[in-house]
Amino acid sequence: MNTYKLIKIDTISYNDALVLQKILQNKVLADNSEQYILALSHNDVITTGKRGFLDTLKYDEKFYKSKNIDLIKTDRGGLATYHGRGQLVIYFIINLLDLKLGIKDFVSKIEDSIIDTLIYYDVIASKSEGFRGVFVNDNKIAAVGMQVTHNVTKHGIALNISTNLDRFSLFVPCGLRNKGVTSIKNEINRNIDINEVLDILIKKISDNLEVEIAR
Repeated sequence: MNTYKLIKIDTISYNDALVLQKILQNKVLADNSEQYILALSHNDVITTGKRGFLDTLKYDEKFYKSKNIDLIKTDRGGLATYHGRGQLVIYFIINLLDLKLGIKDFVSKIEDSIIDTLIYYDVIASKSEGFRGVFVNDNKIAAVGMQVTHNVTKHGIALNISTNLDRFSLFVPCGLRNKGVTSIKNEINRNIDINEVLDILIKKISDNLEVEIAR
């Protein structure tokens, strides 16, 4: 029987998290009896997927360096997004064969879990046809980007809780030029504890994937 283990980390650099994910992905590839969900936050960083930044950056590299914002190209899917304080990032190191899911269905179930979580805060969110992630009207509240090696996932989601939304104005988030960005705090005008959101979201993920997630 497979065990799904939640690992909580306060704040970790993006590159250190990449290294950790790769270590755990190789571990699951060798032995899938224990699989992992990482819950954490990053320092200021703008990342992009395999296609690169393309024309999503609005300034040169020196500008972002002056703001103490790292620019990192990764091996996930999707375009540019921002990570920083007040944002809940969850990475999945999971064997999809054990769940009997393809990557599209897996991502859809994770998006459903985010939507179910937001209902708890009276935030009505939905998917947007042709786009990955979760939206409140035309404003993106959660980004999704994953990578799969031999059916084992890496990377995951970023849910804006009390994120500094001004950071998203420094580039074109996810290549979406006609949509904005929002957060739970922005929608309900009050602060929310990130651990409270995590507890609810993990319960929704557990329900939608039909697995037990150990603390």
